[in-house]
Amino acid sequence: MTLDRLSQRGGSAFTIQTLNGVTFDGIVFGERVPNRWMAGSNGFARTQDVVSTDEIAADVLPVQLVITYGSSGELTIYRNGKPIGGPYRPANAPQGFDASAFQAVFGLRHDGSTGYLQGSIHEARLYGRALTAAEVDASYHTPPSGSFIEPLSTERNAKLTAQWTLVNTLLEMRSRAQARSVIADRVYAVTSAKPETTFVLARGDVNAPTNEVSAGAIGAVSTIPAVFDIPAGANESDRRKALAAWMTDRRNPLTPRVMVNRIWQWHFGTGLVSTPNDFGNTGEPPSNPKLLDWLASTFQTNNRYGKAWSIKKMHRLILTSHTYRQASAPNAAASKVDADNRLLWRFSPRRVEAEVIRDAMLAVAGNLNRSMGGPGFRPFTVSSYGSKFYALIDRDTPEFNRRSIYRMTVHSARNPLLEALDCPDPSSKTPKRNVSTTPTQALEMMNDAFVLRQARLLAERVRKSAGQDINKQSSMAISLTLGRKPTGKEKTRAASFLKANTLEMYCWALLNSGEFAYVD
Repeated sequence: MTLDRLSQRGGSAFTIQTLNGVTFDGIVFGERVPNRWMAGSNGFARTQDVVSTDEIAADVLPVQLVITYGSSGELTIYRNGKPIGGPYRPANAPQGFDASAFQAVFGLRHDGSTGYLQGSIHEARLYGRALTAAEVDASYHTPPSGSFIEPLSTERNAKLTAQWTLVNTLLEMRSRAQARSVIADRVYAVTSAKPETTFVLARGDVNAPTNEVSAGAIGAVSTIPAVFDIPAGANESDRRKALAAWMTDRRNPLTPRVMVNRIWQWHFGTGLVSTPNDFGNTGEPPSNPKLLDWLASTFQTNNRYGKAWSIKKMHRLILTSHTYRQASAPNAAASKVDADNRLLWRFSPRRVEAEVIRDAMLAVAGNLNRSMGGPGFRPFTVSSYGSKFYALIDRDTPEFNRRSIYRMTVHSARNPLLEALDCPDPSSKTPKRNVSTTPTQALEMMNDAFVLRQARLLAERVRKSAGQDINKQSSMAISLTLGRKPTGKEKTRAASFLKANTLEMYCWALLNSGEFAYVD
């Protein structure tokens, strides 16, 4: 069928009702929730609301709706061969419809007091038994046969099949677009206005303006003229463009140096300049000035390593270098010369960020909610007694199992596990994270409720796939957590451990291992 408009409410596409219209069951559109199909009944005595998606195509292309009543009372509603609600078992499931006491009605719900469905019904089918899910899907993709009603003509069926295929394609495109987009009712943006005139203030006194100052940058960091070549009364957008042009000018060495240093820092743990926010005299000098200059020049120009200003190409250049691909094995002679490994004679093992450890636990336990976009989750409750009070909560629900990037943080309800693992205070800028080793970290990793829960879920995942064979269990647990196969010694130790302890304890030990938390 097709609908004249999606804004209508309460009409039924197909209804089975008693002759007096008091008792009925039907396929209803927009009954309780706008733009949604559902199974309706008188007073909703035999049906209930279901979670489904909005109808977006029925006013343009035909759609197929099917309701099945299982022999044990289960009710399922399908759209274009796919279930969109159920199966669920209503409190008072219909026991069948006696042909002498019921009638079929099209476009009308109940007695018509709520109006008729506005649209076109192209075809209706009524079966003497509940179709299986496969049969419903087949009825959508192919014409009926056998005990079904007379099939459509080949031409008509081909046309409907093409139309329904287009509908599914549109719905899939819509779902992908919704997954990528974030709908917000409020955004923070610049309100562009004509900038006020700026003056040099004598001794900083706002009441003693002297010379007018035009838009410009900081001349001390570059040989480029600091004053922008734009009119004194230029608007804000022109000033921003001038600043962007100054920052990316090839004669400005600071921007590419800072950028490649940040990229280097995220791959090696420490930048060539260990103070990423300070390239001046008060900061640390670069460990390899020539390398920093070469990387900055490569990043800023088109060359055989890629296009100018390509972060992706800079990642590739660093990750494929011999420096990055070194082993982390110690070297006594090199350690005497450069104990801090600033000259990168090996790859320094480093612990991953606190948020990565949390997300990795969720991932290996099979409990990570990978949904993208939308508002973040709040792992705290808010109460008000004259002022706001926040209490940390930990729940095992899909919302709370999203990646840490969607976690909202308040200062007075910080996560103790993340805090122990050096997760920085979100209220302050952190150009480089501190990495400490404290007893608190071990205690949190051993006893935190979140860690214990993920260990239990990981054990359930392993047990479900590997069965009761302890060798298979240990191999799979190591593969999931450490990303490799176990050694012979590890298999022997795991077998001995699992004979005396539970799989949950073994998974807990793996999550607490150094190899799980460190890049080596």
